Amino acid sequence: MYNVKKLKNNLLICIMLFYYNNTSLNNIILFILKNGFYFPIAEMLLLMFTNDIFLSSIIITKLYSLNYFYWFGSYYNFFPEYPQFNWIKQFIRFTDTGHVASALVYFYPNFLPLAHNVHFLIMLGYWGGKVFFNIGDADKIQIPDGQLVEWHMDLLTYIHHTVPYTMILYKLASSEMCYSFDLLSLAQVFIWGWTWLFIIYLPWRIFVGDPVYSILDDTTPVKTQIGFICGLHIGMLIANFVGYSICKYLF
Repeated sequence: MYNVKKLKNNLLICIMLFYYNNTSLNNIILFILKNGFYFPIAEMLLLMFTNDIFLSSIIITKLYSLNYFYWFGSYYNFFPEYPQFNWIKQFIRFTDTGHVASALVYFYPNFLPLAHNVHFLIMLGYWGGKVFFNIGDADKIQIPDGQLVEWHMDLLTYIHHTVPYTMILYKLASSEMCYSFDLLSLAQVFIWGWTWLFIIYLPWRIFVGDPVYSILDDTTPVKTQIGFICGLHIGMLIANFVGYSICKYLF
């Protein structure tokens, strides 16, 4: 009887240890998934599968925002009564239009000048706003229980606003032809920006009340907002000139 009782106790201990270890393992896996620590591995696998660094990079950079809003979208208040729709925010920012521009280049290479100007503007707007206007990340919130590794999310954000433009430069450098950065490509980026402003940004701002960017918040002086917007328009001109200069130097 004693041996049977001892066996039951040992079995119970084994079950408890197994449950504890599996719970810990699940927590570790969730921690890795939520913070996107698997992105480098996914990038390498995609690169091996596609043999195309441009394609693998644009997929991974989009995966970053998809992953973030999948796990943490419910912590935002864009739709208080329907938090399951908070994930829509990842398609509202001007940065997110860069993914569309990159996809256009992949399928239609002639859109490379437009994509260059869009990504240049994204990078200029983000880093210019951060350095000269001290703009913080409007989507950055406190996630409870230590689920989010902030330094890693910051790193991914920096990558998100740098790597896509680098990939566009790679496409320009590896091309066998000179792309035209002219009045047409300039008009295209202006139309692109205005389309985003009037079709995507303003309806979102009006109906949801989210400024998207902290510099466009109601608490920011109007002069600062106008100056920032004017600066972006000047940035479009600079982007087209930079693209023209790059092609002229390469070819």
